[in-house]
Amino acid sequence: MKKVIAKALETDGKVSFEDFFQIASNYGINAKKDWESYILEGETVKINDLGWLDSDYQIVEETGTFYEAGFNYRASKRKGNVEQLIKGSAAEKAGLMEGMQIVEIQASRSKNEPFVIKVIDGTEEKIISYLPTKEVTYQKIVEKKQ
Repeated sequence: MKKVIAKALETDGKVSFEDFFQIASNYGINAKKDWESYILEGETVKINDLGWLDSDYQIVEETGTFYEAGFNYRASKRKGNVEQLIKGSAAEKAGLMEGMQIVEIQASRSKNEPFVIKVIDGTEEKIISYLPTKEVTYQKIVEKKQ
């Protein structure tokens, strides 16, 4: 972390991915591969029981539904166009496409209420509505029931 902070101090608080990956590689960490596998491709990170868990705890796998707008909401609002659309997201499946001009967004932060976005596609105005959800399988450590 000290090297990352030092780099950030040199570059006005900004560290590029390539700089971060290079710093990590100096410590034998392939951060670029991890970024591609676990962030971009969504590969599941497996928590292995390596003997460090107390016998009172166990690793369980659960599936939950979480809120996901399906695109970079902040960048899109700032630029006025749909930015960084997530492949396979509910937004993409509903017909939202990268670069569409945003006219209006009606959204709450609830995964149970529809995300409604009015966009211009070419010359046509469209209203796209979808539930902003993503089902995620994850692992967690829980106390064993006695």
